[in-house]
Amino acid sequence: HQDAVWASLPRGNCGVDGRSFTCYECPKARPIDTTQELTYNKIRFTPWARTFNRLSAMRANPARAPRHQIVSVVQNRKVVTMLEPFYFALGLANNALLIWVFLIRKKHFALLQKTGWVYLLLAIPAIYAMFLVQQEQKSWRYTVFLGIFLAFLALEALYDWILKISFRETMNWKQLAPYVALYISMNYGFVVMVWRYDSAIRGILMLALFVIQIVANLISHPRPAKGDTGRI
Repeated sequence: HQDAVWASLPRGNCGVDGRSFTCYECPKARPIDTTQELTYNKIRFTPWARTFNRLSAMRANPARAPRHQIVSVVQNRKVVTMLEPFYFALGLANNALLIWVFLIRKKHFALLQKTGWVYLLLAIPAIYAMFLVQQEQKSWRYTVFLGIFLAFLALEALYDWILKISFRETMNWKQLAPYVALYISMNYGFVVMVWRYDSAIRGILMLALFVIQIVANLISHPRPAKGDTGRI
């Protein structure tokens, strides 16, 4: 009604989304230029204008916008996000490197001692993924599991490359317990986050790789030879 009065439209043009009905609050009909009426209706009631208004409202307060409404408004727009495929790629790299480490450990331990540090470089994309979480306003769960992954990499570097502790062979649970807890937690994060927020098929793939990783881990940890530092 207020829009109709503001535009000086006659009775019958006061309605919702251009659907006219008789409004007894409208002032007495006054002569109006046809061009003005068409211009007003074009600006106020076109689908583009309604879409623009809803997008503006969601941007002002996205937390209160229903998910189905957001989808209906942006369904014709291709929203590009980097975090989900980047997180999936990080999980693939984590599984691939760990499987490689476990497989070469048994017969090529000298090679592992020279190249095993490459696995620690995954900290760089993990930090960038945390930046993407903030930039794209994704779930806080990403930050939690990425933090667990970084903590695991830090403990790996501390045990195997700084202190050079053979905690796997000595079975010192004060050292082994936090390592195993972080190892299982970070792999769980790669499986469940991909499954829930990206794709079920990709989640199943991550789960299958984790099973392969566990099998490779179990069969490739013989007792170290003399002088073996137990790295990775």
